[in-house]
Amino acid sequence: SSGINAELQRVGGNHSHLKKEFKDYLARVQDVEPDDMSHLLNHTALLFHLGVYRRLLSADLFCREMVDHAANLHAVRQKIAKCPPGETDVMEDLKQCEAVLEKDTITTSRMTAWIKTVILSEARMNDIIWMLRMLLHTVENVEGSAFVFMPEFYMIAILNMYRALQECFPSKALMKHRQAPVLFRELAQFFSKHICSEEIKSIDVKDHILQSSVTFVNYRHTLQALERLPEASCHHFMSSIVAQYSKSNYVHLSRMLIRFWKGHGFAYRDPPEYYGKRHEVLLPGVLAGTACYMTVYEVEPNPSVKYQNLFSSFLLQGQNGAKFTNIVFNQLNSCLTEFMNSRLEIRKNPSNYNTLVERSCQMWYDLTTILVRFLEMIAALAPQIMIANPEAMVYDATSEINMERLVQLVIQIMNRNKLLVMTEEHIIRQKFSSIDVLKLNAGITGIIIHLNRNAPHLMEIFLRKLITEQGFDLPVFQRFITATKEVGERRNRGTEYYFVNEEEVKEIDDLLSMVQSVQRSIDVESHQSEATISEDDLCPICYSRPVSAMFVPCRHKSCRACITQYLYNYKNCFFCKTGIQEVVDAEPEPETDPST
Repeated sequence: SSGINAELQRVGGNHSHLKKEFKDYLARVQDVEPDDMSHLLNHTALLFHLGVYRRLLSADLFCREMVDHAANLHAVRQKIAKCPPGETDVMEDLKQCEAVLEKDTITTSRMTAWIKTVILSEARMNDIIWMLRMLLHTVENVEGSAFVFMPEFYMIAILNMYRALQECFPSKALMKHRQAPVLFRELAQFFSKHICSEEIKSIDVKDHILQSSVTFVNYRHTLQALERLPEASCHHFMSSIVAQYSKSNYVHLSRMLIRFWKGHGFAYRDPPEYYGKRHEVLLPGVLAGTACYMTVYEVEPNPSVKYQNLFSSFLLQGQNGAKFTNIVFNQLNSCLTEFMNSRLEIRKNPSNYNTLVERSCQMWYDLTTILVRFLEMIAALAPQIMIANPEAMVYDATSEINMERLVQLVIQIMNRNKLLVMTEEHIIRQKFSSIDVLKLNAGITGIIIHLNRNAPHLMEIFLRKLITEQGFDLPVFQRFITATKEVGERRNRGTEYYFVNEEEVKEIDDLLSMVQSVQRSIDVESHQSEATISEDDLCPICYSRPVSAMFVPCRHKSCRACITQYLYNYKNCFFCKTGIQEVVDAEPEPETDPST
């Protein structure tokens, strides 16, 4: 602590506050003076944090500009080759453009060669790896109260060094480096220990760790390093993520968790040419006139069975699954609403478009599809959370709530699918980046398919609930489900990319047959039964289920599913706002004598 400027921000917060809170600790170590190596480490890390990292990114950006110049030059030369002989004015303009681009390409190529020889060289990569390992070793060996006094720039420097190695230097050179396996293992241990750590007070540092963690689980070699950690570290990593899901930036945590699933989901594959590309993703909470982006690299799916199993274990512990699923449903409804509002605004005011508005719309759609895939993962790993089993020994109201919300989600997206297609075509006509509505179709279809795969004995219960729900239309549902198969078959026949395999096509056909069978059964039963429930016995909240629960002390009544879902967010009576102490089984109404 004494070897570093006291004004620098520390991991545990403000330095003056830490001095008061940990005065006993400082009294014990006040006579310890840092040696020359400690001073050297501090100043080297600070130098990288303040200047070197930005220079590396600038050099890498310049190299990418050279590639863009070369691509533009190639495009102009293709236009020259196709230009009709009589178009002399056009040819002259193209020749001038070619001369300018050729000069810029030669200049940037020479500079790029110097940058890769001097700045982004193997020797510089070795220096960064050495420095990164020294900082990792220092951070991991800080014990007790000393950790909170560590300067923030230590953590930021570690994350920036990893990002520089991943983005600025050739991936093959990094993979073949002799220290790569040890480095990835130490980075995996760092992320598992410090992700969502309560000891780190700075929101910026926490957010930076989350962003770097998303990148870390993106690649096969780094994900394998994370899987090879001791079981205790793996459990800590997963438990830290899910415990902070509702408290931290759920965007980063969602992108991280979904990487453990991508590749195992129904039709959850991207085109091969998409892999390796990087793009900027807009983050929620952007103020007017400002933008906050995160760089995302698309790589081939690397599903992790180990972390899927850890996530499944978490879901099946007590009420964890119900609470987590409720959070996902709430976030999904919010994202879907924002996306639809953005789309409608774009359609109404096409002249007011700009890049930020279009990216904002794309952001909400991406988050919607990610959260739908989240529900697919839950349906695959813990289907009993999504479907209520009436034959279970103990009634589980939360499963009935989740099934109710899932049914409403399917119908909502199914009925809005036509609007999504219309707005997608409108965006294409306006020359904006298209939004593939098939991703949302495939996600919803995947939820139903995985419920059928992993809980076939409960599938009829879900389909009956879906078919009898108000707003369900069988022809619309068939078109919605079939769209995934038809587009998948069309892409399989072409050279674009694969999306739906033969096994998944068969599962869609089986699902449609099952839906038709359940529909016929319901039609027969509705004709055979004339018994109805009195309106007075229906739940006054949903008007679809009989009254089954009573609130204490106010004695108002509803069905179990409605009040259980309501109590997730509120603690007072739905009707009179009296605080609810407990919920008991509803008492049957006493029969009245007509003669009295």
